[in-house]
Amino acid sequence: MKFKKLIVLATIGLFFSSFNISYAEDLGTRKLVGTTKDPKSKYTARYDPDYSVYCSATMITDKIGLTAKHCAGNRKINGCIGAVYPVHSGLSTPFGKMNVSIYLMIRMISLL
Repeated sequence: MKFKKLIVLATIGLFFSSFNISYAEDLGTRKLVGTTKDPKSKYTARYDPDYSVYCSATMITDKIGLTAKHCAGNRKINGCIGAVYPVHSGLSTPFGKMNVSIYLMIRMISLL
């Protein structure tokens, strides 16, 4: 009885494995079809408050960014308080950096 179950399971396994192999596509022939980039990704940024750790930020305008309160503190700050890297992705910073000179904290929201 156990031998029959083993034969049936092996046959089913072989059937499905051969099915997958016979219909597998050649990975070298795939083409990129959707080349539209996400238009919203240009609003994401990396905020480096002290040039060692970083937080994410969302650019509201080309000069105003939004980040979490814990990234910069509880009070208004003037002067150089870090940098924002718009459209930051991995190690890529295609638009360079912008130095942050004013920080405002409004309730739990931080404006850079």
